[in-house]
Amino acid sequence: MKKFTVLMMFLTTMVVNAQQWEISYQSEKNEYFSGGTMVENGNYLVGITTFYSTGYDYRPVAIFIDNDDNYIRKVFTTEKKKSFFNSSMKLNGDSIIVIGLASDDDMTDAFEYLWLSIMNSELEIVKEEFVPLDENYYSWRDWSVMTKSYDNNIAMMVQEERLSGDGDLIFMEVDDDLNVLKKVIHTGHRPSGGVPHDLEKIPGTEEYLLIGEAFDVAGHITLSRFDKDLEYIAHSVLPFDYSVCCINTDYWYDDEEFLIPVRRIKDASSITDYYTEVLKMNITGDVSERLPLMRVDTSDYLAQYCNNVYINDSTIYILSAVFSLYNFYDPEYLPTTVTMIDKDLNLLGRKEFGNDCDIALSVNAQPTKDGGVIVHSINVTGEKPTIVQIFKVLREDIELIVSVSDNIVENIDVDIFPNPANDIVNIKTSGFEMRNARIQVYDIAGRMFLDKTIGSNGNILTIDVSPLNSGTYCCKIIDGDDCILTGTFIKK
Repeated sequence: MKKFTVLMMFLTTMVVNAQQWEISYQSEKNEYFSGGTMVENGNYLVGITTFYSTGYDYRPVAIFIDNDDNYIRKVFTTEKKKSFFNSSMKLNGDSIIVIGLASDDDMTDAFEYLWLSIMNSELEIVKEEFVPLDENYYSWRDWSVMTKSYDNNIAMMVQEERLSGDGDLIFMEVDDDLNVLKKVIHTGHRPSGGVPHDLEKIPGTEEYLLIGEAFDVAGHITLSRFDKDLEYIAHSVLPFDYSVCCINTDYWYDDEEFLIPVRRIKDASSITDYYTEVLKMNITGDVSERLPLMRVDTSDYLAQYCNNVYINDSTIYILSAVFSLYNFYDPEYLPTTVTMIDKDLNLLGRKEFGNDCDIALSVNAQPTKDGGVIVHSINVTGEKPTIVQIFKVLREDIELIVSVSDNIVENIDVDIFPNPANDIVNIKTSGFEMRNARIQVYDIAGRMFLDKTIGSNGNILTIDVSPLNSGTYCCKIIDGDDCILTGTFIKK
């Protein structure tokens, strides 16, 4: 007989100006959602509520938001002493399968059970199985990914960890009744701390692609291929200046190339040199096109989480989420940035949400039935109540980048230097003082790479062009709807 301690809320959310709606509530513990799934009649979020600083009091939490924007929330207590949800996937109808961890011991950080459950939209667990840890392992790890298998079952990649900190990747296939049909252990490939981030079926093949830093002994990001029987084929290591954190691919161009956002590290010694870059990449890691998403400012935060949600060829949401570099419990307030692009990597618009949070998570962004995306963030306050914020964003909420008319101001001299440039371009004007200037940067094909407002030092405007590929670029200075200055520069 299952036991549940339940906290439930049911209400209609309020529509606000910046987005379609916002759910905001206080949680007595730190709370975040690492998994989520869209179903026919709404969206799930699944995760954990805990005091990270005081032991191992882990509890699973879930939210279901229906298509009429009503929601219920539930915190569970099972017969296990500690447990939490990690990831989820649509099963049948409005039911989902959820992967979590559970333990009979709340005095250590170990979990001896992989917890598989089926949940309905009333947030009821209708079936569950606890898969015990294999011998010679210390604990199940808290990262898991899954997809539909080629036999129409569920293929999942989980991890078992040794006391030394290293461990192995475990491929499992389960049916809709949570029976384990197959288990393949890939020994010696998971480094300490390495985790999988996404598991995809490669279109037009009978192969899987695993994305993460989980299949290379040095801990670098890899693209790893497996056959339909979950056996290893090959893997490729990405360049070392790419860093994966909660990324996913949600759009395939064909059976070779896909779109993926990554965290790019220009200079590992400087936290402000981390930014999001969107790549058109093939399954061996070769990049054919890239779109750097410039940092919105120069404050000291880490560009941490990258997600993408494909709606259609002209609406792809890229979520770049951050957390503060400094005191975890006394943070600077930071946003989640939702950037909208198309499949050809054209920059269409951008909007910031959740500016009054300190961890803009959105580690599992997901689409909604009406073409939107769900964003969430948390304000962690130690052992004080945590503020949880969940947003729904539609295309109409994004500040679209519109074309501007040329209205060049006469009698203004423009000097762009250095030119060619490696990292920094300065734009100096005489006869016109720039304060907060809006600047756009295009390549020679007319594709926009930058559109933002930058503060100037008198009549000198400085922009960071280090993320750009080598080539010739056009820059425009915008005043209202008019382009008042233009110039070109070469990126080495």
